[in-house]
Amino acid sequence: MRSRQPEARDAAEAGLRRLCEGVGLSFRAGCELAYRRGTPPIFNDVGMLQRTMGAIRAQLGDVAFDYEPSMGGEDFALIAQMVPSFRLLVGSSQPGRSDKVHNPDYQPDERSIAFGTLALARTAVDLLS
Repeated sequence: MRSRQPEARDAAEAGLRRLCEGVGLSFRAGCELAYRRGTPPIFNDVGMLQRTMGAIRAQLGDVAFDYEPSMGGEDFALIAQMVPSFRLLVGSSQPGRSDKVHNPDYQPDERSIAFGTLALARTAVDLLS
């Protein structure tokens, strides 16, 4: 089960357990639910987000940030539940191409490696100073 809100995961589990119980009672049969929550959603810490964005803009100028929430699985969410965290996505598409990561035709713009390195280095310096 995956969702963007922890409450939705709780509600889904409760609903499925009620359904399983009802089906079992209706058919006078046993019903067992094996419910796996899997990886939780990632929540960016607002303070960490603001500090990171400030550091990136100080290093690289006013770069564009446009990101739609994703249901992509990421075990980093387990760390983000314990310490203030921010998931930084570095765009690597080449101008004029519409292919996306995770496909055999993807051709990344390798300049994005330097961008990501500079962004993370400046963030680390700012957070540690």
